[in-house]
Amino acid sequence: MPINTTDPYKVQILIRRGLGDDNEHAKDFQWICNADQELAVTQLYTNVLQQQIVPSGDKALDMTKPYMPVTYGGRPLNISYKAKQGRLDAVCPETWGIIETVEPSLYDFGRWLTTMPVPVNDGSGTTTYRTSSVFYYHSFLNLFQSNFKAAAVFSGCAVPSVTS
Repeated sequence: MPINTTDPYKVQILIRRGLGDDNEHAKDFQWICNADQELAVTQLYTNVLQQQIVPSGDKALDMTKPYMPVTYGGRPLNISYKAKQGRLDAVCPETWGIIETVEPSLYDFGRWLTTMPVPVNDGSGTTTYRTSSVFYYHSFLNLFQSNFKAAAVFSGCAVPSVTS
């Protein structure tokens, strides 16, 4: 199903229903989506623009702005190419955090060695080593959301066709 101009109001209703009208998270959500939904939001804008302008003269007007919108429903529209296509997430950043399980530190290869020579496999089955050394940092981080009612998800949104 394609997104429409009332979807931001639907999210507002869902969050207010879950948290109550006075909760600050009902007002502070932002959008996260892939570029496909960014294009869908842009198409909502261009439809309105084309209906309100009647060009004069013999030439058609350029109806396309140089950049796509950075907001949807007056809220920031954050684009991530890692986000799932066909999905539009409304999240409140204040309810998200990072849990640090393992503190970032140098990786220990054993016996407190934090560097090691770089191996080279020449294809003959013999391993040689370069004159350089390598070291690694390791850590373990997780994201958490402290209030699930301060978010909403639209999944199964229509994906506009983008072909080359």
